[in-house]
Amino acid sequence: MDTAGQVDVSGEGRERQVSWGEGFMLVFSLTSHASFAVLSHLRRVILELTPGPPRPLVLVGNKADLTHARQVNDDEIRYLADTWGCEYYEVAAPEPWEVVARPFLAIYQAIMDARDSH
Repeated sequence: MDTAGQVDVSGEGRERQVSWGEGFMLVFSLTSHASFAVLSHLRRVILELTPGPPRPLVLVGNKADLTHARQVNDDEIRYLADTWGCEYYEVAAPEPWEVVARPFLAIYQAIMDARDSH
């Protein structure tokens, strides 16, 4: 589900957005620290609304090609990924499809691994 920054955080709306997910890819813009700051809130919502063990999660920083406008540094991203125990990828629309596909493959594999362990 692409929320495009319009996450409904009121009761029933957010439950519909999250409860069906077996894994989550949280995408933020490397050129917007505000989009990075929202990630912790989104993760809290996911944890609240998905019973059982935490669902697989992948962080994706988009717009990696816009280095001149970058607002989120590697250290804070890596710290968050390490704290949450998830993988992190940087992508940009002009990159070859194989590069952009890596986070999708990673979340798919994490979901399959989670299914096998249950």
